[in-house]
Amino acid sequence: MTTPGFSPAVCIACSAALLVSCASQPVAIAPGEIRVFYSTLHPDGSRLKEIPTEVTIVRRENTFNNVGVQVALNIFMLAMGGGFGVQGFSKDDLKGSSIDDAASRANLKNPVAGEFLGKLKSRIDETLRQDPEMRGRTYREPVLVAGGSTRLIYETLMDGEEERFRLKTSLQVYKKKESAGMFSFSPLVIVNCSDESGEPMPLDQWAEADFQPVKTQLDSLLSACEAKVMAELPALLKD
Repeated sequence: MTTPGFSPAVCIACSAALLVSCASQPVAIAPGEIRVFYSTLHPDGSRLKEIPTEVTIVRRENTFNNVGVQVALNIFMLAMGGGFGVQGFSKDDLKGSSIDDAASRANLKNPVAGEFLGKLKSRIDETLRQDPEMRGRTYREPVLVAGGSTRLIYETLMDGEEERFRLKTSLQVYKKKESAGMFSFSPLVIVNCSDESGEPMPLDQWAEADFQPVKTQLDSLLSACEAKVMAELPALLKD
């Protein structure tokens, strides 16, 4: 929604400043030690409403329902004299619904805030112990594993075509630079791990063996993220 006299650029700048000031509070940390936390706060200032614990599904009807809500909101704003300008949305922005037709929930578990976080922290700690230069630094700012929402999202299809889905995850790992101030131009170092599966598949293929393909694909995406973070760790931890 746009407002007369409102500058989106100013809003973005303010959001970045608030993110830098609120994402972490510097504390005394021993040299060679670094905190690794999970966060619902993305580097762009957007925030998940809750920690994702399972893979969800976005069907075509989810998009239709959201379109109906936005049309109603447009009409309401016009009736109230608020003008026109409700923001659009993408199906990738939708949270999705619970996948109910699974005998076991094990393969639908989202491990980002738990197992993945712990494994990544162990890898980072081990690297710091083995690298004299990194081990000698003091890291006041934590590494943040942000987001991690993972959904089976339908692909755009023509009428009559079988609905197919692609697994997509939204995940960033970032850290505030040790030397950054509130108004630094680029205060964060970000490793973008957002990714998606290959060719879309019908839901019955994803559902095989109690959604084993979902777990296999998500494990692969997270392994790739871990490798990417470790490869970029020197830049992530650099002042």
